[in-house]
Amino acid sequence: MTGGKIKGESKITMIPVFQISENKSQPRKHYNRSDLKYLAQSIELNGIIQPLIVRDVSNFEYELISGERRLRAAVLAGYSFVPCIVIHCSENQSAVYTLIENIQREDLNFFEQAQALNRLINEYGFTVERISKQTGQSELNVSNKLNLLKFTEQEKSLITDNCLSERYARVLLQINDSNIRLKILKKVTQNKLSYFDTEELVNTLIKPDPEESAISRKKIVIKDIRLFYNTIENTVKRMKEVGIKTTEEKTETDTFVEYRIKIHK
Repeated sequence: MTGGKIKGESKITMIPVFQISENKSQPRKHYNRSDLKYLAQSIELNGIIQPLIVRDVSNFEYELISGERRLRAAVLAGYSFVPCIVIHCSENQSAVYTLIENIQREDLNFFEQAQALNRLINEYGFTVERISKQTGQSELNVSNKLNLLKFTEQEKSLITDNCLSERYARVLLQINDSNIRLKILKKVTQNKLSYFDTEELVNTLIKPDPEESAISRKKIVIKDIRLFYNTIENTVKRMKEVGIKTTEEKTETDTFVEYRIKIHK
């Protein structure tokens, strides 16, 4: 991270928890209480093995950069002080580092990850390529994550509340119409459809019916043939207009159309 000393810092300082404020750029909005309880129990038994990372705002105030869950669990465990590594960086640099650090965490909600990626692009001028390099994710994966923001808030809540995976979300996004997508999503959650059943359901919607496709192709061919007839008739008409003696004869059966044009010498 430019401007802040992250790598190579080794000094650990014990800081009172009341002096540490949350980072405004923290993308995580939901915390599993059960998981926090287990983490608090682990901290009670083993202590905080990995120190938190904070930045100094003033002599008696620090802003959290990394370690939100550890801080919350430590408070649950009754800790008054927590081990921290203090770095010196600007508010913007702190925000960027917090977003990147959280994007790399597997336990972050994938919608929250997508929102964090979006903030890096829109607020801090990152490109998909730069995010890919700094987070270790492929550019395709970053783009796929950003596509998840196409869901409405209602859809996001349904997906999150029903613990549907990102695979579910991506297959549902193949439906462009949000109203139809919401109906399918409700059907998936109400009937507890598996991922493969969901994929099959979506495919039946986005793939055209074979018979309809055949009829559509036939209509296109007929339209092209009519255009061809008109072209021939217009050509013959112009030839006659400029004095070229021509005769045409059109024969049509169930199996073919024959068009004969005679140009007289």
